[in-house]
Amino acid sequence: MRKTQGATGLVNAAEYYPSSTLWDTAGAIGAIVSADQLALTSHEDAQSRLGAILASLRKIPLFRNLCPNKAFNTATLQRTDYSNTPREIGCSALDMGRALVWLRIVRNQTSALAGAVDDLVGYWKIAGMVRGGKLFGTALQKGKVVYLAQEARAKRTGILTARTEHQLAAAPYFVYDTRYAHGNDWATIDARGNPEPQAAAVAMKAAIGLWVLWPRPYTDQLFDAVSGQFDPARGVYEGQLESGGRIEALTANNNGIILEAFAYKVKGALVEIK
Repeated sequence: MRKTQGATGLVNAAEYYPSSTLWDTAGAIGAIVSADQLALTSHEDAQSRLGAILASLRKIPLFRNLCPNKAFNTATLQRTDYSNTPREIGCSALDMGRALVWLRIVRNQTSALAGAVDDLVGYWKIAGMVRGGKLFGTALQKGKVVYLAQEARAKRTGILTARTEHQLAAAPYFVYDTRYAHGNDWATIDARGNPEPQAAAVAMKAAIGLWVLWPRPYTDQLFDAVSGQFDPARGVYEGQLESGGRIEALTANNNGIILEAFAYKVKGALVEIK
């Protein structure tokens, strides 16, 4: 994977910036597992990369001795804020949930790493974040309802719609493409809630994910619209703006989710939910 830190094995969330989150790192783990499943890399290479990531995550100091800080420097393993300034900013149940799913898959598929996974999960004080049997702070939406709303918008307006959060190559660098926010349908907002309508996009990971999960003419149309948005040497771009033009940003999260989607399409579910 491009922009893997040699000393730590961690992957930069954005191509040239030595920062990541647990969410993005879970995406990197998913990408490695998926590449192994799709025979895009050797099992030995995947095991080596996963082992390095697990070892580095185990070294990052916890937020208040409880859980992983939301962001960290991929080169130094310092806890940081989102500007990569060293400090604590808290932990995310949503990020941890995604990471725990991929750690279980790694444990199930690579026995040599089972001990490292158990050690890392034991290091995180997960019990302190659980209330009533749920990881506190996590919110889920029903995916098919969201999908149907997007298809309906496309049919009504003629605007291809595949929305999620996405990175940008210039300020504000990150936006949420929403179904509804601050009293407005289909609002695009930055992390502070400011409107950024010019940044609305057909997100690559949303388009590919919808195509994998719900095969139908509209998702085929989405796939055809975005399938050329990649650089063979660097990876898959974030997507294309609804107003036209490619988003010239490449991230670990986007590429990880797309590899995960393809692995699911080819191999099926990688873990059984009981």
